[in-house]
Amino acid sequence: MIRGIRVIGFRGLGKMGMPMARRLIQVGGYRLKVYTSERAKAEEMSRLGAIVVGSNEELGMGVDAVISSIPGDKELLETYLGERGILRHMEPGTTIIEMSTVTPAASRKVAEEASKRGVYYLRSPISGSTLFAERGELTIYVSGDKGAYENALPVFKVLGNKISYVGPGEEARYLKLLINIIIATTPVIVAEALAIGEKAGIEWKTLIESLGSSVVASPQIGYKLKTLMEKNFTSPAFTVKQMIKDLDYALEVGRELGIFMPLTSLVRQIFEALDKSGKGELDYFATLELIEELSGIKKSRSSFNSIVDHLKSSPHLPGDMS
Repeated sequence: MIRGIRVIGFRGLGKMGMPMARRLIQVGGYRLKVYTSERAKAEEMSRLGAIVVGSNEELGMGVDAVISSIPGDKELLETYLGERGILRHMEPGTTIIEMSTVTPAASRKVAEEASKRGVYYLRSPISGSTLFAERGELTIYVSGDKGAYENALPVFKVLGNKISYVGPGEEARYLKLLINIIIATTPVIVAEALAIGEKAGIEWKTLIESLGSSVVASPQIGYKLKTLMEKNFTSPAFTVKQMIKDLDYALEVGRELGIFMPLTSLVRQIFEALDKSGKGELDYFATLELIEELSGIKKSRSSFNSIVDHLKSSPHLPGDMS
């Protein structure tokens, strides 16, 4: 029997996790148990009324559900299945609400172990910025047991305003990765197009305003207009390094399914070039800086030749699925 959710263990108080944890307490009225190695975050959570525990495995004890928002596959497997994993301490009927971007392969391992222990497992990756997390306006894709989803729906509604149940297995994992492929491609083509405008002598303000009012002005581009106008990529909602990780996961899935992915392979190498040039911690729309440098619009702060050589020697050029 699925246990109703009132007490939640929360793992992953990062840029997205922290505002989500706050909302669960302040808006949802849930009781939270949290574990973090960062003292300032632990103190803030304690002030908000959360119980701060001293180890990862304690999060699984005496809770109705565990929510996690963590970096990737390695952390997922360690958090739930490791020597001090949460899952071995969770009781039958409780629920895992796993909100990270990870591969279906890693997710299946957690699903298999959760099933053996009678624990429900909802793959629940999120889409949206930190501002959306603060407002409770995230998009959430959920797959797993339908009854567990319906039971957890009040929790999801505290965190997001666009919630989709997409299937009984790993469907949400695939969906998040395919959407991220499109998200990753956008800043590359936008940067190339804007570089043409710059070199043609069009005023930058006119370029950005025209982009924002055009037929291609998607929500994603709309969120980035201010960033592009100011050419300030130092306060990232999502970094270059994070995008590389997600593209690696997408290419891994593509190999497993036998999908020809030349454009995704090239886009991944453009982001790696950004990382190699010292821009890995910038916002992922910093592709503009790379295109400007390689186009001679601005003086490179890194080695022009090293970036070009990296792209030319890339093992992930179009058509290469290795």
